[in-house]
Amino acid sequence: QRQMCIRDRYKEEKIGINWIQAEAKAENQDDIFQVYARNTGLFKDSYHITFFKEKLYNMIEPLCQEKKYIKKYEIDISGNLSETKWTGKEDIDEYIKKEEYTIEPMIYLENNQTDEQYAEIISDWLMTLSKLECSMRVLVKIEDLNIVIFDEEFESGEKNMNEYTEELLKEEINNTRKNSNTCLLYTSPSPRDRSL
Repeated sequence: QRQMCIRDRYKEEKIGINWIQAEAKAENQDDIFQVYARNTGLFKDSYHITFFKEKLYNMIEPLCQEKKYIKKYEIDISGNLSETKWTGKEDIDEYIKKEEYTIEPMIYLENNQTDEQYAEIISDWLMTLSKLECSMRVLVKIEDLNIVIFDEEFESGEKNMNEYTEELLKEEINNTRKNSNTCLLYTSPSPRDRSL
């Protein structure tokens, strides 16, 4: 049985007919989880991630630490809204196959490398992550510049990380960089700010 204490009971923000949204907090934890309930008894929540978050993190962090080309990294893991009644006693492999989570490893690479070098690095990184056999969104940024050069979602059975050749990655890097630069144009500081 899920042990949660409701923080904000019955928010008036409703999703569809007779849906009630609330926020739940696990005892002795800071994370806030979304809960959706319906008067028919249907119940969805993202609390299940508390059972498996540490295990998922411990699967990915060693991979980040062993790669010398990774200057720093961030690993964001969250639960998706689910009707599945997880207890935490299930095997991690069972949870991974269900794909009721979102994993976003973001790595930062050194600046001043060619697209060919970045493509080679990302290819190696994808090959490494593919061994985990779980869905995730993979992000790669250039350190200092804060520019995203790779951003792709992989779901089991849909996109295979091994299908990304270095040639394809170079195209992807170029397209992603163009999109990042376009976004920067809309959010760039004024000429006066640039001179500071």
